[in-house]
Amino acid sequence: MIFLGISVDHFVEVTLGAFFQIAKVVEPITVCLNADTVDSYSGANFHQGVQRIDAAQAMAFVRQRRDENDGSFTDFDRTRRQQAFLVSLAEAARDGGALSSLSALRKLLQVAHDNVAVDEGLDLVDFAARASQLTEKPLSFYTLPISGFAKDPNGSDVNLVDVPTIRRIVHDRFFSDAPAALDAVPSTTQPLPALSKPVVLDVVNATPRNGLAAAIADAFADRGFTRGSATTAAAPADDSNIEYGLGADEGARLLADQLHVPATAADTVAPGTIRLTAGTQFPAGDYLAHPGATADASASGQVTAVAATGTGARAPGPTDLSRMTATSIPCVK
Repeated sequence: MIFLGISVDHFVEVTLGAFFQIAKVVEPITVCLNADTVDSYSGANFHQGVQRIDAAQAMAFVRQRRDENDGSFTDFDRTRRQQAFLVSLAEAARDGGALSSLSALRKLLQVAHDNVAVDEGLDLVDFAARASQLTEKPLSFYTLPISGFAKDPNGSDVNLVDVPTIRRIVHDRFFSDAPAALDAVPSTTQPLPALSKPVVLDVVNATPRNGLAAAIADAFADRGFTRGSATTAAAPADDSNIEYGLGADEGARLLADQLHVPATAADTVAPGTIRLTAGTQFPAGDYLAHPGATADASASGQVTAVAATGTGARAPGPTDLSRMTATSIPCVK
């Protein structure tokens, strides 16, 4: 395929009807929202935080194109929402056994047979068998990189695709033996033990180091926490602290042990949520090399992406290349 700089061996085309049927096989599906959101056109009506939705709600989740609360929802947010759902769908298939259960696998194959268009040479049974062997493999999703906005000859608004960047990403994913810079994770701390239930991690940057909150949130999302908000404090603070809501004590304890930061319960923090405030004594340098931080990779030729789930001061801009890692349930707009 000239656009991507590679040849495409097979393709799968999924309709919204197939999407609904696939969601029915693996429901309920866990998703996470950064804030309450309502869209009467799509039927979306979701509250902030981690929640489990059925197939009908999943359709509204991925189709939402506007937000009646503040009007700031964009097609890029919709793209990230759909990526987040695919992450959650993969998690549901793994946890619920849809890829290891013979009966569920048969249902998925029937859905594919009835609703999915594939090329003539693709054997769906063989493809499903291969997919079942990849359930522990990490996935990454990228938004299509664009260089700006323009209008086509008919006067419609269009995005200008950054072709060299997308070709570089594809080349790295397909042909590079070494992990790309986008996959780097700080090595200064050991991986946290697995959490028994999802916990949302909000991070507040109380330092002058730009991008620190997003970088910390990204780093611990790779370690099993659900990425929440990444914001900047109204004023700097010297000390760091952890506050947690109802049901988040396990994650708070693990995080406190990892960072050597005190943790206290707080009524001001939502249930199932941890709020980490990073003060000026926090080891910012250990995290600012993470993809969520501001970086200029032009000198090295590496591709730089910001977190697709950023909020507040680090919310990804419309032209930002963003990346979502499918290692935990991402919290999106």
